[in-house]
Amino acid sequence: MAPEFNFLNRLASFQGHVSQQFGIYLTDGEEESEIALGGYNTKKLLTPLKWVPIAKSEMGYWQVFVKEVRVDGKVLPACMDGTCRAIVDSGTSHIGVPGPELRTFVELLSVDSHDPAKDCRRVESVDLEFVLEDGMIVKLAPTDYMRPLSLRAGTNVGKSNGKPVLVGNSTANTTSQVTTSADGQVDVAKPRVCTPRLMPVNLAAPLGPKLFILGEPVLQKYYTAYDAAQKEVGFGLAASNDNKNALGLSTIMHSDAILL
Repeated sequence: MAPEFNFLNRLASFQGHVSQQFGIYLTDGEEESEIALGGYNTKKLLTPLKWVPIAKSEMGYWQVFVKEVRVDGKVLPACMDGTCRAIVDSGTSHIGVPGPELRTFVELLSVDSHDPAKDCRRVESVDLEFVLEDGMIVKLAPTDYMRPLSLRAGTNVGKSNGKPVLVGNSTANTTSQVTTSADGQVDVAKPRVCTPRLMPVNLAAPLGPKLFILGEPVLQKYYTAYDAAQKEVGFGLAASNDNKNALGLSTIMHSDAILL
């Protein structure tokens, strides 16, 4: 509407030469989350930021172009026409995928698990990758995108093309388990499925229809910085305990040699 409606513009006008940047360090609750205004906190980074230009900045969203989406290193057809975009959003607890693609993503990323107590973030599954502009790849492992607890096979996790997506329909083993307790009672238990934290995004043009939302699963792995003046978003591996443990690090390192 006008520069006066932009918080970062107002901050710069009050404080003089203040950078129109802010940074977000988002955690799962075991550590303190943080938002930095007038710049970003390099102490919260394991790797330097890689900056990606904003897509369609006139729309007012922190959104970026998605060149490819890969599952297990294989390019999915959804974004081959070059029209995919993704909004970076700290207020979304899941990863949003275009509604018509929800079934494909759920089937490719789900894993059978008959143990209801098993932490699904520790299962063996494939990586999910978002290829952005300028060579930036947002890479998520099962520990990043899985729900902690498994779901019963047949649970509805959303709609794709107007039809419910039921987990377990296309997994390898969906037969029920039959167990007998000490008193002779027979219990027929439905199989359980480790399922990704996904939600359908059904928006019409111009924002949709091929719109992803990069929510908490992405922002808990990557520190993100936002530059209102240059209209770009920066991604760097966050210096969280989970990331440091995964890389076998005991201290914060700043090196391009750490692979994302």
